[in-house]
Amino acid sequence: MFRSVSVHLPWVTQGRIVRRVISMFEPVENLIAESDRRRVLAHNDQAGSEPVESNDDISLQDSDRMLRGYAELVKWLPDVVKRLDAAEPEEMVTIYQHMRIGSDRARGSDAHQLKLNIVPWLSDLFDNPIEPRLHPDLKTDRGLKNDATARLLVPAIWDWDDPNIRAQIKNGAPEYAITADYWPAFVYQDFTCNLNDLDEGLFRSKLLVKAFKHIFTSPSSAFRDTADENVQDSEPPARKQKYHRSATRASVHFALSDIPSWADYLDCYDYVMLYNNVVDYFEAPPGPIARQHVFLLLEWWHRYVDETSNLAKVCIDHLTDMSFRIIYLAQGHLSDM
Repeated sequence: MFRSVSVHLPWVTQGRIVRRVISMFEPVENLIAESDRRRVLAHNDQAGSEPVESNDDISLQDSDRMLRGYAELVKWLPDVVKRLDAAEPEEMVTIYQHMRIGSDRARGSDAHQLKLNIVPWLSDLFDNPIEPRLHPDLKTDRGLKNDATARLLVPAIWDWDDPNIRAQIKNGAPEYAITADYWPAFVYQDFTCNLNDLDEGLFRSKLLVKAFKHIFTSPSSAFRDTADENVQDSEPPARKQKYHRSATRASVHFALSDIPSWADYLDCYDYVMLYNNVVDYFEAPPGPIARQHVFLLLEWWHRYVDETSNLAKVCIDHLTDMSFRIIYLAQGHLSDM
């Protein structure tokens, strides 16, 4: 019998959790549907039944990512999954609608807060005053229009200080198109990368730490340095750390850009691809050396936010998050092939 979901606030709240710690873009219904499809597929394989119709709309990589997302959904929101399993179709649709409202609100709130706060963070991170001055309430002066934001958005493998490269980027040269195929400079420690080792300093950016603290702890914590610059990786981690930071990176990119309003897919940049690349780097490393990079990176993050709230620690302890095209190729000859 259908039960009206008259008090929808709890479902809206659950939707906010989904966007922040489970999947920034994939709706809950898609995660559940893919889990159901794979479960039937496995059952039919064991029983020797007719094969289930394949999902030609998504790749195996995307399917696996959704399946891992469903596993995270079960860990974070087990009661929601149980309720949906028992719900009538009409009630299920209502729950999904309310959860999407919460999801969209969470993403919009995070994007708005980062748009406002990233300006003082940049002033805090750069030694020299930012010229021309950035305005917290405006985005029209960001992106490639300002040197401070431009050097953070361009791929780390490009030298923004090279006048020729900078001119080609600004002029839209095809070979210097800024896409989600490249790691942006802001994800690296000190915003620079080692071309001989693209893992060095990756995802150890103070800007990412500030954004994470702002979202998961408190706005004031983003202005406190809680890490030693010389955190060492030589000490073996006590346990496997898990932490979902993918949404933070996509939100920081949007805050640095001059894109006026959020959209999942834009002609100028694919945020879904950026997010999925981050997720795959952590969740699907190509070999033991890549897995060790991820292991040590998560340990570094755990120590970096050690003074933050319990929620942040739970997020770190819970994550198993991207393999990027260039990183994957760089690690390929080191993996267990």
